[in-house]
Amino acid sequence: MPLTKFIPQQKRMSTTVGGMLILVSETMFLFSMLNFVLVTRIQYYNPGDAYMRQLFPNNLV
Repeated sequence: MPLTKFIPQQKRMSTTVGGMLILVSETMFLFSMLNFVLVTRIQYYNPGDAYMRQLFPNNLV
């Protein structure tokens, strides 16, 4: 069984599409961190969920 069967073939695309794919793939971790921070802020200040406030009390308010 030849090994080339399992190696994906390179697709033809313009340099603009390739550049956009590289840009998105290299900055995805920044969006992931931002998404995590925003979700934790929403979860912490949700008035119906006191569990996060018990785990991480905020004495400044």
